[in-house]
Amino acid sequence: MQLFPLVIGAVSLASVSASLAPAVFSSLLRRQEPGTPQYDCHSNCGNVIVAGRTEGYCDTANFTTSLDACLGCALEFDIWQYYGDSVSEAATGCGLDATPVPANATDTDTVTATSNSSGPESTSVTETASPSSSTESSTSSSSSS
Repeated sequence: MQLFPLVIGAVSLASVSASLAPAVFSSLLRRQEPGTPQYDCHSNCGNVIVAGRTEGYCDTANFTTSLDACLGCALEFDIWQYYGDSVSEAATGCGLDATPVPANATDTDTVTATSNSSGPESTSVTETASPSSSTESSTSSSSSS
């Protein structure tokens, strides 16, 4: 008699798993369409993780190229939540920053933020990244005037 609840539980679990399978597989198939930007982004982030498990990966062009590509697309395709910890671990193991580029950033924004990091033009970029640092910047700017 004690076997009956176990069998019922197993059958119930199997039916729930089977009903979830189409939704899960459909999302996997959608993101894995070769040649799409989403596919390439998943591939690049995955390549970073795989490379991070091999000795001497920091000095390989494949790692640095994949890392740059992953950081450039992971937020746009909302996959940083899946890859972020492992990609960050691989990057910091090489002393590299693993901050993904915001999805709405353009190449111009990225270049401006990098080239003007000490000028007042970067204040809006700084405010987005860290409110406390922008307060310090504006305080020091005000006191020096």
